[in-house]
Amino acid sequence: MTPIIVFLKDGTFEEAEKETMKCKCTRYTIIGEELYRRSFSRPLLKCIGKTQVEYILAELHNEICGLSFEGRSMATRALRDGYYWPSMGKDSIEYIKRCQKS
Repeated sequence: MTPIIVFLKDGTFEEAEKETMKCKCTRYTIIGEELYRRSFSRPLLKCIGKTQVEYILAELHNEICGLSFEGRSMATRALRDGYYWPSMGKDSIEYIKRCQKS
């Protein structure tokens, strides 16, 4: 997400990525110092960094613990709660697998 933040703040990007960055960045906005992604079902989703992903997944898991769920449903729940990160589906599935092993 760093290239998107840099583009939105400074307007700078690699020349080879010119069209890709323009297209990607239309889905994002910066409010204060936080990056948000526009959504179809919600006005804005807060973009979460890698350091915050584990905390969000743990909170969601503790909230719905005891119910039958999969990684995809946890990722969907994170979206409904207003969070977004690029690898949320994969991260949620890996988190569920780690919890089931322990």
